[in-house]
Amino acid sequence: MRVEVYNRIQGYLDGLTNIISFYGVLYSHTYKFIEYDNVNNIDECAERFFKESPINKHGTSVVGMRELDDWKSELFESCSDWFFSIFSMRNFEVSIQEEDGNTMPAQKHRESNGVFNGLLKLLEEFFGDEDLKVYKLMTEPAWIDEFAWEQFFFQCGNKVYVLSFYQQG
Repeated sequence: MRVEVYNRIQGYLDGLTNIISFYGVLYSHTYKFIEYDNVNNIDECAERFFKESPINKHGTSVVGMRELDDWKSELFESCSDWFFSIFSMRNFEVSIQEEDGNTMPAQKHRESNGVFNGLLKLLEEFFGDEDLKVYKLMTEPAWIDEFAWEQFFFQCGNKVYVLSFYQQG
């Protein structure tokens, strides 16, 4: 069952990668969900990920890992930017009107952001009731030129899963 959900997460991210890259944000986006086994500590895993990823080709270094108290909210904010960057690149906006009459970008309204909610549902199904700690990789610099990245590390037991967002110009 867990392998099936892992594969569904991969498929979901692959679909988003293809749609966003194909419909032209001028940049190639890559979204991945990577598993690391036999992890002794989160910092070692961060270094291993960094060495294997294209991030290290940009003169960057790992500053550390920031543990997230409310990972779902942080992930929502990040996904709202990554998955909907096509809107800003195309000078296009979809807004919704809130009960108070104010408008906001639709992707920033959590209840109606089906793209993020679909990913969150898969992650919740995958991790279930695991004792989960979630971290964000901090690098210096945080981005460079037309290259950007953001990574969330999900630690449960001696395994770590990295949700990786990467943009190459």
